[in-house]
Amino acid sequence: MRGRVAYCEVPKLAGVYTFAVNLAEHLPRLGYELRLVGVGPQAKADYARSLSLLPAEILAPEARDFEPQRDALVDWLRRESIDIVMISGSETEHRLVPALPPSVRVVSVVNNATRGHYRVATYGHERMHRVVCVSPRLQRDIIRWCGVPAEKVELIPYGIDVEAYARAGEKETQPAAFSVGEGGVQRAMAQRFCRPYGAWGSTPATTQGSRPGLLSVAPAGLGAQSGPYGLSVAATGLGAQSGPYGLSVAATGLGAQSGPYGLSVAATGLGAQSGPYGLSVAPAGLGAQSGPYGLSVAATGLGAQSGPYGLRLVYLGRMFDAPKGIFLIPKILKRLDRAGVSFHLTVIGDGPDVGRFAARMAAAGLAARWTHRGAMRYDVVPAELARHDVQLLPSRHEGLPLTLLEGMAAGCVPVASRLSGITDYAIATSEQGFLCRVGRAADFASAICELAADRARLRRMSAAAADRVRREFTSERMAQRYARLFDAILAEPRSAAWSARSRRPGVAEACLASFRRALPAPVKNAVRATCERMGWTV
Repeated sequence: MRGRVAYCEVPKLAGVYTFAVNLAEHLPRLGYELRLVGVGPQAKADYARSLSLLPAEILAPEARDFEPQRDALVDWLRRESIDIVMISGSETEHRLVPALPPSVRVVSVVNNATRGHYRVATYGHERMHRVVCVSPRLQRDIIRWCGVPAEKVELIPYGIDVEAYARAGEKETQPAAFSVGEGGVQRAMAQRFCRPYGAWGSTPATTQGSRPGLLSVAPAGLGAQSGPYGLSVAATGLGAQSGPYGLSVAATGLGAQSGPYGLSVAATGLGAQSGPYGLSVAPAGLGAQSGPYGLSVAATGLGAQSGPYGLRLVYLGRMFDAPKGIFLIPKILKRLDRAGVSFHLTVIGDGPDVGRFAARMAAAGLAARWTHRGAMRYDVVPAELARHDVQLLPSRHEGLPLTLLEGMAAGCVPVASRLSGITDYAIATSEQGFLCRVGRAADFASAICELAADRARLRRMSAAAADRVRREFTSERMAQRYARLFDAILAEPRSAAWSARSRRPGVAEACLASFRRALPAPVKNAVRATCERMGWTV
């Protein structure tokens, strides 16, 4: 073992914890052990045990004063023989930097593009051996604005477990729908982007009345009409009535029963099973499989392509509008709805603005067009993302969004805010995703409409996005870079003593901070969006 590393972070719904999980997977093979530690009441409050894949030790959980927190951390570092301490954005741990034993090397990880985060992450940089930035924008800003010598600033981007996403993608290439040829029932292999929430492909030549993002199925001699959320099928001699969310089929001698989101059809000799959001129809001798959001239909002589919700959109991240811009999503989706694009949004994550987001979705008439999955453990995220086509990332500021890398690795085409030196670092070409002006719903909606109208392009971009992450942003590659960094700083002399007195904020800085706190949130958001479009960090 070359050394022991302590990372001052606890399990929580945040990229900094996902980063720790990814790093810890590979460091032992490279000679380093990673431990998580938190200090004080805030660390105790942040600890999300339901998400804990890599546990943390909480020190001085009730102590609010500096001295007991300092003593608890210093004692723990000595007791555990820690060689290197990594800190990120916590003010508690950063203010303890001057008190760390001289033998302990200190590495600060800068992971968010805001002036406030920069001030915290570089506080005491004279005592630090390295300041690591996760994207080029952050590296540039830290050198330019924070007085950190360029030789102490390193660029090490985040990496993810790409193998987990590859395995999830392989599962999604299994049969997800049925099609029936003239000789009987044949299982249709879904294409790469066809997953259990629906399936797309080439529709029969006799299909009528279809719109981009919606699927209508019509065998020879049958006319198909699409409803706002799904499809209705009418055949000679059959009457079709569409419900508000799905499919209703009525034929002479058939009895129809409606469920809360669609219709269950029962006919003499036919068995109908309804799923929570749609319909599964199985005629005599035919097999039908339903996904949680839609319908798989098989009938002799019919080619079935399911997907009443069209594009599967996903937002993965914290439900907090100030940094993540989530209140833009209802505006984006409203534009899609007006354009006739069929879609369903899945939200994975939690946060303080869940309720207000739901209210905005309802006010936009989109309450039935989204599902909230809540917070998920990191190890189940790959399979969930693999069921989706497009990832939304309307953030106002980021460092390097791990959720963006995860979505791309899962084959989701990213439609993201253009954050100079951040999102355009991950999405390097127009074939790997869409970059939109911050806060412009029309830009996001236009990109998604393009994907809905061109499924071949969707497939190409999905493959390109996944390839980008699997080549450049792997957790193994990230761990190798950190191991080399640790080797280098352990070979360097101890840092000189540093006094907190040398880094007190000036009067102008304190006045600016007070002014920013006094601004209403909408004003701050508008200023940040405008500055971000010009590439300015605020």
